[in-house]
Amino acid sequence: MNLLLLSLILVANAVASVSAAYNPFIQRCEDAPTPVRRILCEQLQQMDTMARTRHAFEPTEKPPSVILHPAYDCQNITCLCPYFRGTVTEHGSVCILKNGRRLERAVRKEIRHFSEEERERYHRAMNSLQRSGEYQRLSRLHSLGSRQGGVHTGPAFLPWHREYLKRVEIAVRLLDPDLALPYWDSVLDQNMPDARDSILWSPAFYGETDNHGRVKNGPYVDWDTLEGNSQISRDVGGRETLFTEAHLRIIQDQPSVVQVMAYTAPRVGCPVLPNWDSFEYLHGNPHQWVGGDMFDPDTSTNDPIFFQHHAFVDLIWEHWRLNHQNRSSRGTEYPPDNEDCSNVQHFRAAEMFPFAHMLNSDGLSNRYTEAMYTIVARPNCSLINPDCGSPYLFCDVHYKPPRCVSKAREGGRCDGFEKADICFNSQCRWGRCVSFDNIFESEHALSRQFKEGAFDDGKRNYRNGKVVISTVLSVATGLGLMAGLLWAALPLAKRSFSTKSNALLPPIDSIKETVGESSSITKKLGQGNYCENIKYGSTTEKSYFSL
Repeated sequence: MNLLLLSLILVANAVASVSAAYNPFIQRCEDAPTPVRRILCEQLQQMDTMARTRHAFEPTEKPPSVILHPAYDCQNITCLCPYFRGTVTEHGSVCILKNGRRLERAVRKEIRHFSEEERERYHRAMNSLQRSGEYQRLSRLHSLGSRQGGVHTGPAFLPWHREYLKRVEIAVRLLDPDLALPYWDSVLDQNMPDARDSILWSPAFYGETDNHGRVKNGPYVDWDTLEGNSQISRDVGGRETLFTEAHLRIIQDQPSVVQVMAYTAPRVGCPVLPNWDSFEYLHGNPHQWVGGDMFDPDTSTNDPIFFQHHAFVDLIWEHWRLNHQNRSSRGTEYPPDNEDCSNVQHFRAAEMFPFAHMLNSDGLSNRYTEAMYTIVARPNCSLINPDCGSPYLFCDVHYKPPRCVSKAREGGRCDGFEKADICFNSQCRWGRCVSFDNIFESEHALSRQFKEGAFDDGKRNYRNGKVVISTVLSVATGLGLMAGLLWAALPLAKRSFSTKSNALLPPIDSIKETVGESSSITKKLGQGNYCENIKYGSTTEKSYFSL
């Protein structure tokens, strides 16, 4: 304990002296192209400094005595079989479970491609791990590895997380053999009007947060964290962007393993130039975007979305491997060992701390995707087949080429997608996703108000009061809308708004009207396009005006 305290003190002094004296790193964090890149740069350089200091004082430190299931060490189905109480066939390659079914490789899918039953089973399994304390033990491995130095800042970043995910996936499968870790393709959310409105942040998936950033509902509410907090914390959308297609192209266009398994805290003397758009830097965007516990590597595994994000990172890496390497090179190619480029925990033959008997190079093995799991392709669609395979996704056919996009939850923004199926179990009205029940109730209420003569302008006979507002407002920019429903009626004579909810809209006065089969109303008070459809009898009257 004294050695650890001394190390931390030395690290703090070293970091403090960097700005005052000498910066050993090639990259200057203050030169980062974005604020988030600067934060990531500072995190990576601090982790590298701590790892080098720790290694100088404790070079022979062994993995801590965290009691974990022995099945986690397995690298094939035959090894897993007895832990699932199965029987290996005489040929030695097939495992038959007690129920007579085969134990197959895990099949990783985008979380929105899970069926309702699969998703609920996955959430139950994760909650079972949390209640038993196994989730906390697994989560702690990430912070332990980060402090030791082989998890971030260099070539071991991708293979370490691949092995880590495999272990968490085995833990889930020991509870439900047919499950797998889903991945989170955050590009699907980034292409929405506002990714914060994604169905992913609803009670059915990962839950909503309160005004303090604490998860308040959904399957992961009231989860204790490693630090003793009673809820997971998030700051959804507070920083940067999620993954974009441009980010994925940057990664896939890298020509060699040195650029993909990159040195992200290189020091003076490293012959490889650093890249602000390296894979590890780009992977940090969703971490920063989700925020809260995901913001800091020491706390990121408190949030279960960590594992879905990194399962997508693993998918991206595997795509690069398949596109740029043959089977032999996939299992052998590793960036050169160089202490100027990374700390020694990233070297090829370094122990993959804290996984006993594992080396960093072992994480390159083809057996992960050949024996342990397979990955289903990312959701996609086309003009010929505009189906994204999930009720939580829709095909944006107006984009060239068409692409799958996440649906928005109720109250979320849908501007720009008024004619698309962007709203889950709701309709796009006035740039917001509005539930069907609220639309019906509000139209009924407005119809009753007209019948009672509340909006009689003294000029028109509304034909026995058969007047219904079918579409009161459509706002392209969202101006005047607050997170919720807006119901506003503009009487042609009274010229004032009747509103339901906490929406704020300015009153309209001095409006010019042209009486006839349709009325055209114009008033310039700001931005936004508004449309009112009034139905009476068999006639539809439309009034268009601008604020």
